[in-house]
Amino acid sequence: MEWGPLQPLLGLLTPEDTDNEDRKQADATLAMALGSEELTAAIKTASIAQLDLVLTHDALAIDRKPLSFLLLLSAKTNKMEHSRGRHEEQLEERGRLLLQISQLFYQVPVAVAAREIKRVSVLCGQYARLAVELNQSVKTIFPLKSFLKRFHQQGHAVLTPMHAQFFYLCLQAKCYFAAMEILDRPVLEIHSQSHLVNCVDFLGYAYYGGLLYLGEKRHQDALNFFQLAITAPAVSLSAFVIESYKKLLLVTLILCGEAAMLPKYTPFVVTRHIENHCTAYTDLVSAFVVENNLVTVVEVVTKHEELFTQDGNFGLVKQCVQAFKQRKLLQLTRTYATIELAEVATTAGMTSNDAVIAEKMLLALISTNQMHAVIDKQKAMLCNCAPWILS
Repeated sequence: MEWGPLQPLLGLLTPEDTDNEDRKQADATLAMALGSEELTAAIKTASIAQLDLVLTHDALAIDRKPLSFLLLLSAKTNKMEHSRGRHEEQLEERGRLLLQISQLFYQVPVAVAAREIKRVSVLCGQYARLAVELNQSVKTIFPLKSFLKRFHQQGHAVLTPMHAQFFYLCLQAKCYFAAMEILDRPVLEIHSQSHLVNCVDFLGYAYYGGLLYLGEKRHQDALNFFQLAITAPAVSLSAFVIESYKKLLLVTLILCGEAAMLPKYTPFVVTRHIENHCTAYTDLVSAFVVENNLVTVVEVVTKHEELFTQDGNFGLVKQCVQAFKQRKLLQLTRTYATIELAEVATTAGMTSNDAVIAEKMLLALISTNQMHAVIDKQKAMLCNCAPWILS
């Protein structure tokens, strides 16, 4: 296939020089030429196939001309994103584009990406959308993770839009573990480039990060991230903040058995209006903490089950009910030296039909050292004892 309007570009591809500085200079020269009026117009009129022909040329390999490759790949991605062709007809082309962007994130030098951070961030957003549309989010996880690790290791401990996009892809792919290495790296500040990171990027980083920690059962870390979203400076409520608050309430019940307390530096608009959007959740907190009654807790859950399910929080709500039952059982060893197994369920506020469930929960609490007790099967008794007796 001919290069068509991109033919002038062929003449700019100089023979390969082995000197690293000469390579950098040749790349910078070509990148500058790509920004000229003539080549900008040529790129706009070129077809996807012609751009692919250029991108696969040996002289434009990422390890030789990373900046030029980035500029051309960005142009191709923009063209494909705005293409009016049907997605089904472009399936093969879109799959090829996904691989090309993956290759870029694996190989692009951090120094080049840092200078073009705005362009790389935009490309990352397009990459994420493309992967979700193709149901191939899992294929993007390790290329992006590889890039973000290199980005951090070379002194860029800053928040970029790519962090939220990476976390979103991990959630889509259900690869929670893959995000932990990036999540656990301290981000010391927001990238200083003007108009690079906006409030959605920051809130996405905090909310998606909290969800990923939840997926790994790291509840305290999840709480910290949800609180980060809730306490971010704000003049109005956002969906991220509302959803973070709902999960903060639930996770606090599971972890601490208490109502969540917001810090004093929480924005006024949040403290003033947030509960109006979360009445079902505050009802659950009240039943759990204030009324401290299992029947009331179950009534609230049953009443709002549809809403909890729509919010995607019913799994957490069920964990809250489980946590409430466990706390009631734990109180038994503080109140009774011995108690009949038949009475355990009713004494803890459960029904007599829950006796088998209560016994299983007791065994789980004892096996995880949350409860220091033994079950005497012959006498059908639960006996409280000091920790040293069990050791």
